[in-house]
Amino acid sequence: MATKSIPEGYHSITPSFTVEGAQEFIDFIKQVFNAQDRFRMDGPGGKIMHAELSIGDSALMVADAQPQWPARVNSLYVYVDDVDDAYARALKSGATSVRAPENAFYGDRTSAVKDPFGNSWGIATHVEDVPPDELKKRAEAFQQQCAADQS
Repeated sequence: MATKSIPEGYHSITPSFTVEGAQEFIDFIKQVFNAQDRFRMDGPGGKIMHAELSIGDSALMVADAQPQWPARVNSLYVYVDDVDDAYARALKSGATSVRAPENAFYGDRTSAVKDPFGNSWGIATHVEDVPPDELKKRAEAFQQQCAADQS
């Protein structure tokens, strides 16, 4: 049997977070996104060398920052079953609100938070399938509204 270029249970893109305080970050994503442990490898001094978790059908990698791998921030858009609930859990877990949940023109109920580690999270629930022609009309109306709001 040939080895697959993408391991079983992974997608072509797998987010990877390097943070100061990986265990606290893992606790955060478990509380907010109901993440599940997949794998963990501890390193020296109690640091997490590599951990993998699942959020829904997707894998996420986490490691503690090291001198050769400094902490960095990321931005992700995550689909959940209940955006309002996940947003509330994020705030309760120490995130700050960037945008409260609202229905967007493209068919998602969406919100945004910044976690205590500086990462940005778009949190969404898809609530409407918008046909391409309607999406174009709504996008144009949205852009016009944004321009009017700025003047």
